[in-house]
Amino acid sequence: MDDPFLEQPAQSRPAGGPVTFLYLGSIARVRKLEQIIAGAHQATATTDAFRLDFIGPDVAGGYYHQLVKETGANGTIRMLPPVPYDDVPAIVTSYDVALTIVPESPPDWQYQPTIKGVEYRALGMPVIATDLAPNRELVVNEVNGLLVRNTADDIAAAFLRFVCDPAFLAQCRANAQA
Repeated sequence: MDDPFLEQPAQSRPAGGPVTFLYLGSIARVRKLEQIIAGAHQATATTDAFRLDFIGPDVAGGYYHQLVKETGANGTIRMLPPVPYDDVPAIVTSYDVALTIVPESPPDWQYQPTIKGVEYRALGMPVIATDLAPNRELVVNEVNGLLVRNTADDIAAAFLRFVCDPAFLAQCRANAQA
C-alpha cells in the first residue's frame, strides 16, 4: 500500500450537491458493468441527488459509453478517462461512496479482495461491495458500507440508501475513517 492511501486526504466535496459514487477501474466487458449502470438508471428515476462516475481506461470499444447514452442519464452517469495512479487518493476521497462490485465470473474474482477495495478501506471510504467473502473482510454491512447481490435492484437500493439517508452516509463515513 502506497503512503498516500494511508494518509486519508481531506474531503474536498462541496456541500449541498448530489451524493457522488465512484467506480474506478477498467471499463471492460469482463467486468460486466451492466448491473451497475442499470442500478444507477433506476436510482436516477427516483432522485436527482445522485451522480455516478466511472473512471478508467475504456477497453470495451465504447460499449459502456453507448449503454449510458441509451439510458438517457448522460451527466448523471458519466464515463471519465483514466487518472494517474498518484492522483487516485485525492480523487477517490472527493466522492461520497466507492464501488467494489465484482461479477460472478471469472470465478477466481470471488476469492480474493480487489486492490481497490483495500485502497478504499485505507482511505476511509464508505463502500458498496458485492457480498462475496473477500469483500466481507473489508466491508461490514451497514457499518462502513453496504454488501449487495450483483443485481440492478440491489445496487439501486444501495445507491438510494446513501442518497436518501444522509445520517447513514455520515455514520458510514465516520466508521470507515475510524
